[in-house]
Amino acid sequence: YHEQIEDLKQGMEEATKSAELIRKDITDLRGRFGFVRSNQKCGFCRQPVLAAGLYLFPCQHGFHISCQEQWMLQQHLCDADKRRVRELKAAIIAEEARGAHNSASDGAEVGVERMRQELDDILASDCPLCGSPAIDMVAKPLPALAQGPAFWDLPPMRQ
Repeated sequence: YHEQIEDLKQGMEEATKSAELIRKDITDLRGRFGFVRSNQKCGFCRQPVLAAGLYLFPCQHGFHISCQEQWMLQQHLCDADKRRVRELKAAIIAEEARGAHNSASDGAEVGVERMRQELDDILASDCPLCGSPAIDMVAKPLPALAQGPAFWDLPPMRQ
């Protein structure tokens, strides 16, 4: 019995170390930058990706923030994450409106930045074309043909 506890303890310590390394890697990635070609298109709407705010993944796939959000809300997020996205967006808008009427304090700016970071973490944690969202889509059943051809239409994704 004592050996089992020690094995579990060692496993937990290894998992904790791994989690710390992953957190460090994520923090290091936040400061990275990428290059966007001037003619690069959004992977969803096929409009120039530089025409609006964007998410650029390490794989170099780029998406407009609004397109990524719409796709994640419709295709990938659970109900709790969908609610959290809506809450965060409402809170950010409210805080920005308050800041526009008052002189924005550093505390309010930090709060908005934290909310934006949490929103980014939910919406852009991985590339929808080659990351976990794409893998998750493979496990979903295909819609029935009776649901109409629109269900079978794929958005243009290639560059």
